[in-house]
This record gives sequence, C-alpha cells and structure tokens, in this order.
Amino acid sequence: MDELVWPTEWKDLATELISGQRRTGRVLVTFIFSLTIASYGLYIVDANRVKADPLTGGMELCIAFRDSFVQQVDLVFNLFFIGHFVLRLIASSDKLWYWFDIFTLVDLFTIPPAFVGLYFRRVWIGLRFTRILRLLTLADVLQYLNILKTGNTIRLCQLVTMFASLVLTAAGFIHLVENSGDPPEFKNANAITYFECTYMMIVTITTVGFGDLTAQTTSGRVFMILFLLSGLAVFANSVPEIADIVGSRNKYGGVYRKTTGKSHLVLCGHITFSTVNNFLSDFLHEDREDVDTQIVILHKSVPDLELEGTLKRHGTQVFYFQASKHLLFLKL
Repeated sequence: MDELVWPTEWKDLATELISGQRRTGRVLVTFIFSLTIASYGLYIVDANRVKADPLTGGMELCIAFRDSFVQQVDLVFNLFFIGHFVLRLIASSDKLWYWFDIFTLVDLFTIPPAFVGLYFRRVWIGLRFTRILRLLTLADVLQYLNILKTGNTIRLCQLVTMFASLVLTAAGFIHLVENSGDPPEFKNANAITYFECTYMMIVTITTVGFGDLTAQTTSGRVFMILFLLSGLAVFANSVPEIADIVGSRNKYGGVYRKTTGKSHLVLCGHITFSTVNNFLSDFLHEDREDVDTQIVILHKSVPDLELEGTLKRHGTQVFYFQASKHLLFLKL
C-alpha cells in the first residue's frame, strides 16, 4: 500500500511546486524564470565573444572551466534546471507527451551541452538561445505576482512575449547556422554577431528589407525563407490585436487603492471644471491646516482639457475615474 501512496504524494507535491498554487510554488516559478532569463543573458555574452575568437571561428570557445566565470555561473543555473526538469517530470500526467513539451525540449537542448563542454573543456554556444522561449511564461509569472490582473493586460503580455520569443529564437538559430557554415564541411562560415542577427530578423519579419545584412550560407537562406513565411503570419495577426488592446485602454479607468494612513473623499455628481476647481480651491486652501486627504472624483465622462489641467496640478492628491458611482463604491 505504501508503494502506491508515496508516488501520489510526490506527484501532488511536485504539482504544487511547479503550478504556483501556493506561495512556495510561486516563488519557485519566479525563481526559475529569473534564472532562465539570466542564462539567456550569459548566452548573449558568449555569443558575442565567438566572432572575436581567433582560435575557433565557429560556435565554440576554448576556455578552461576555472578561467570562465560565465561557464561556472551557467553550470550552477543548469543544476537548478535539472531539479526543475525532474519536478515537471514527476508532476506530468502523460510521461510520453512530456518529452515533446516545448520546455522539455529546451532543457534537452541546453542542459547536456553544459556538462559535455565541461568534460571537453570547451564552451559550445549551440542551442542555448532556446532558453528565451521561457519568456512565453512571463504572463503567468506576472499573474502570480499580482501585476497582471485584467484579461486585456494578460493577453497583451502574451502577444508581446510570443512575438519577442519568435524573433529572438530565430536570431539565435540564424546566428548558429551562419557562424557554423554549411554542412558537411562547414567551411563557409559567416562571422556575424547575435545583435546583427536580431536586427536582421526584425527587418525581415516587418518586411522592411533594408538589405544591409543578409544570410550568406545556404542553410541561413533556407531558414530565412521559412521564417519569413511563418513569422509574417504571426506578425500580421499579432499587431492588429495589440493595437486594439492598447487603443481600448481607458486612461481614467482602473481601481482606486487606498493609501495606508490616509483618508479619502469621494466627489461625484455635477462634475465640471468650475465645480471641481471651486471645491479644490476651498478644500485645499493654504489657510487650512495640512490636508492629508486624497480626493477621488467619479464621473461618467472623460474630463475636458481645463479639468484635465486641474487634475495634473493636483496629481498626487486628486484621482479621476470614469465609471459609475455604484462601481466605484463597490471597489472602495
């Protein structure tokens, strides 16, 4: 009986740790995300050193482990990634499908080369750029931290991170094939930096096509064709939706959050420039003692230019919301 109970307990614990259901899980998810972005930053450092390395001219750096601070830090990061990999494996309900998950593939592409390179005393840049795909989980992390709360902001974050992940991953791949050269001899390598590859991907996906940077290898050109066909579809679908979300944002929407130690006063009814200005002139008069009360103005319409100017002059003490009074009272 114990043999059946223990695996279930492990699975429940692993699920809690990687799903963010509790504070411990949210901390772990945020921690792994931060390590992944930091690991991607280390990849950029190494990628920019490849072009200047006179010994290899490819995607490897001949640096002893004890002399490479970047490799040492990245190895520590990969130890944490192994632990997270195991937790996800235990928590998965379908062990077969788990091996085809995008983040499982990222771990398989990046963790083994770190230890193989340690044995051979080399740093292989390779597929480490795939770490940036973890950026796709940014919306989940920001929800755990209570930064994203509305559907529009969550969707906007998903669209932006999807576009950024696509461009940065494609830039890493073109950096790999261009600096490696065409198989099987790999003799026509094109020395190009990761920043230049990113620039080339952005120019390509936006169909600007300046032509100042182009792929020189056959592998790179084939990939550019595939990227243009797929990336353009993503770009064409994402940009209009991003524009709609940004355009639909209400400047005077949101929720008023009471500041600890300060009282607030709700002002509603006949809201015009003259009524608000007269009220503020009297309520915030210099002959009064220091007034430490925040004023919340509630009205169904957007303020006109005169009233907007008044709001800006009292920006730290006066807050304007375009909503019904019933909605505001519920939130207060």
